Amino acid sequence: MARENVSCLLCKQQKHKHNQTPFEELELYLRMGSRFLKQYNDYLLPSLRYFWPRNVLIVVILDEESAQDKELAKSLAERYPYPRTEYQSPIDPGIYHGVGHERMQRDYFYPENNTNKTYVGYLDTDSVFVTRVIPDLLFEEGKPIVIANYGKRDTDWWSQAAMTTEAIFKSKEVMKCMAYFPVIMKVSHIVELRGYLEKLHNKPFDEIYRQFSVRPIGQFNIMCQYIWAFHKDEYKFHFHLWSYNNGSWQGEDNSPGRQPYEFYLTNVTGTEDRMKDMSASIKLLLKCVLLMSSTFPFFAGIYLFKSDLWNYIMTPLNNSNASYHVKETQAVIEDLELYLRMSSKFLNKYDSFLLPSLRYFWPGNVSIVVVLDAENAKDKELGKTLPLRYPYPRVEYQSPIHPSIYHHYGHERMQRDFFYAEEKIRKRYVGYIDTDTVFVTRVIPELLFEMGKPVVIGNYGPDGWWWSKVSVATASMFKSKEVMRCMAYFPVIMKVSHIVELRKYMEKLHNKSFDEIYKASFSKGTFSQFSVMCQYIWMFHRDEYKFYFHLRSNNNNGIWHGEGNSPGRQPYEFYQTNVSDQQKVPKPRAAIHYRYHRNWTNPSTLQNVIKAGICFSGGFDLCPDLCKHLNRSGLQRELYCFEYNDWSWDQRCLDEQRKHYQLVTAQTDDEAVKSLKAGCINVDHLTFKP
Repeated sequence: MARENVSCLLCKQQKHKHNQTPFEELELYLRMGSRFLKQYNDYLLPSLRYFWPRNVLIVVILDEESAQDKELAKSLAERYPYPRTEYQSPIDPGIYHGVGHERMQRDYFYPENNTNKTYVGYLDTDSVFVTRVIPDLLFEEGKPIVIANYGKRDTDWWSQAAMTTEAIFKSKEVMKCMAYFPVIMKVSHIVELRGYLEKLHNKPFDEIYRQFSVRPIGQFNIMCQYIWAFHKDEYKFHFHLWSYNNGSWQGEDNSPGRQPYEFYLTNVTGTEDRMKDMSASIKLLLKCVLLMSSTFPFFAGIYLFKSDLWNYIMTPLNNSNASYHVKETQAVIEDLELYLRMSSKFLNKYDSFLLPSLRYFWPGNVSIVVVLDAENAKDKELGKTLPLRYPYPRVEYQSPIHPSIYHHYGHERMQRDFFYAEEKIRKRYVGYIDTDTVFVTRVIPELLFEMGKPVVIGNYGPDGWWWSKVSVATASMFKSKEVMRCMAYFPVIMKVSHIVELRKYMEKLHNKSFDEIYKASFSKGTFSQFSVMCQYIWMFHRDEYKFYFHLRSNNNNGIWHGEGNSPGRQPYEFYQTNVSDQQKVPKPRAAIHYRYHRNWTNPSTLQNVIKAGICFSGGFDLCPDLCKHLNRSGLQRELYCFEYNDWSWDQRCLDEQRKHYQLVTAQTDDEAVKSLKAGCINVDHLTFKP
């Protein structure tokens, strides 16, 4: 796939920029109770995490009278997607039949009670997103997309629901709208709908709802019927012909309450062409009951919704063993918080190294916590100003630890604090960085996570004298040989719960407190907190991370047979039998450890490192003059160099770099272009005092 010209991509984005506004005026609406928590956790949440862009604006409506729902609200607000929670008071028993589903459906008709946005997007706990959500999937030309069924008789239940819609509106049902998620409506139109039906039936809406809810009823069918009748031009309708005969239907066996065949020929524009239009076939969600069916694995690549198939106009994947698998490469950045342990004396590094590269390369808002020394007056002053400027971090303070449990080195104290991430981090994943971390490429989810698993990059092979001693310290802590040196990439991403488990494991293994273990291990000053963390997750959570092994071969072009191995590290044979070839493929890094980069004291080195990242991330097209001395087809070595360890001897590096930048190009949006343009202008002015 050739890299698309970024400037052309920008033109396309400008053309569709009006789609951003309604998207930002959309709030997802989920009506649930605590008894559906398992569905919420198992179905909706993973797909939201992988496919919804950035922060999810969502309100969860719970039962006010339920003590379990009240407890649930407390926990929901503290974890992804951090929803607003609202409570729905019990409705008068006289206006419904005491059925929970009926109460939920009735609440859908009062969205203005719970959202102040222009648009509401209805979901269920078993909704599952199946593709990366972009504004154009939900809105066209600034109008909400509506996808609906028509055609041959549906199931008996839905045929009866069509007759209910007909009775409510006193006209034939146009479409079945339980056919996609999220069902997006303008809130004001739902308010109008209630008023219209009250006038039509000369009674309150709740009486109308109670009267007709004794029979099958589709709340979304009712909403779609109203907007089709009175706001047709404010929505983009797509009609899905529900047919068992490859899209061929001429009115036979129609649902009794639905409009006749001729209606769709005369009232639905371009019916025949639309059925062949791939863009019209996009379905965002499917009901999770399908995920459990025996037939679903054979429909990978086909859009489904409940039992309705639109695949007569699509080509299935040519894979008889295809099975459902959510594409988890769109990683869980929303559930990652960067962790920076620093003090005021490192402010110059923070401003000179970390900040510019974050600004140019990190997507969207940076979720970052800066941890300072609680007893330091200068740190307290710094803590007041940092949150007021980019990247607007949360600031936390770490109290001094007892003198008896460490050797009074600031570096030792900092490393010890890394093992207590749960005290400061509010997200599932922590991403450790330093003040001299410099990002060298546009950060996309696939760079940090693969298949929803954090990427881990570690060194093995012959190492320097200091790191050889570190391997001995790691081996001593675990009573087993070190697998890898993990001070080899940034950010180092760990699941917070695994760091907690690590401390407990150590305490059980050594029969003493973790701080005692830590002090003993650090006594000679040769210790790596990241190597310890990686050792633990390799031993106990290997399947929850994506490991990459970088052979440090002393510039011997990747040839190594065990000579010069670090004394505390696993032998050569271990990497032949326990590490797959795929795990030895060079993985591009997001960042370098700048003060351990060649010629780092020269400000031009910093400029050139960041300039290369800007150019390869889109600058060749955005600012060609800046990039004219770089080879667009060449290797960006900073992707493969970390602390003087160079992976670029591997001939696969260039292919992996191309794959990375193809993904970068595909995900370049207005925000990315704006950041890169700022880099184009400012990169040559970066400077610092070593």
